[in-house]
Amino acid sequence: MDLTGILINKRYRLLDRVHSEPSGDVYSGFDDHENIPVSVKVLDRTLMHRLGFDYIRFEKDMGILSGIRHEGIVRVLDHGMFENPLFPQGVFIVTEPLQFRTVEHMIAGNKAPGLETAVSIIERICAALESTHEQGIIHGDINPGNIIIADNPSRVKLCNFGLVELTRGSDAQIRKGIVFMAPEQSGTIQGPVDERTDLYSLGVLLYSILTGDLPFKGDSLVTLLHKQSAKLPDPPSQRAAGIHPVLDSIVLKLLEKDPANRYQSAAGLRTDLNRFLDGDYGFTPGEHYNAPGKLDHIN
Repeated sequence: MDLTGILINKRYRLLDRVHSEPSGDVYSGFDDHENIPVSVKVLDRTLMHRLGFDYIRFEKDMGILSGIRHEGIVRVLDHGMFENPLFPQGVFIVTEPLQFRTVEHMIAGNKAPGLETAVSIIERICAALESTHEQGIIHGDINPGNIIIADNPSRVKLCNFGLVELTRGSDAQIRKGIVFMAPEQSGTIQGPVDERTDLYSLGVLLYSILTGDLPFKGDSLVTLLHKQSAKLPDPPSQRAAGIHPVLDSIVLKLLEKDPANRYQSAAGLRTDLNRFLDGDYGFTPGEHYNAPGKLDHIN
């Protein structure tokens, strides 16, 4: 339903629907109190009810995110519930104004960045994740569509924290999300879902940017899940030319089935990515061990 023109909570005016996602619609908006442009996301009410959306957790996460100021994270300005005759019991998120050129668009348009830019994108996301992981928040749905490209490909912003529950509304959406999920998140292996789960997703993302392909694919969801839990991925260098062996090792470490064998923190991964960007190839990925923090697990 297009809600263009309504006023949310006597403050946020929805000017134009500019983007639709599995979790809801995004509008260009205006904050009548502060006299500033904003973006407003209205969550899909049907999915929220059908999937049993955890509003209490959402409220907690949005409250924490509102206090985080990081150039690599879309700034959350407000959130809450609203009532409208067209849309009773609505839930909204207000953010800084957004443009919707994403890494997904970049990959789909065959405009893959150079190797150093690809690594820089992941390094920037690592920096953003450090700040959220320290606050006990994991993203849980890192994929190319949730990474917004700013004025150049190496400046990126991570969006859609806390909304992974609303990306599973259809078989197609489930399958699209599964390819970026770690085995412990998809349920093919037992284990906690924590910051290392986000790092696995970063591995899939980096793999796809470098090669233009996914590490695992399948004709069915069952086949895909089996490969994720039981098969080893090809090194990226077997899918694309010009990839240094140490970068192969970084990606394959991120894609380890067992979280204990992956990077243990975004800080540890970021250290290795910066060494690579500095031209230092004489190291073993993960040798600077960084233990995971104490995070709330997600379902």
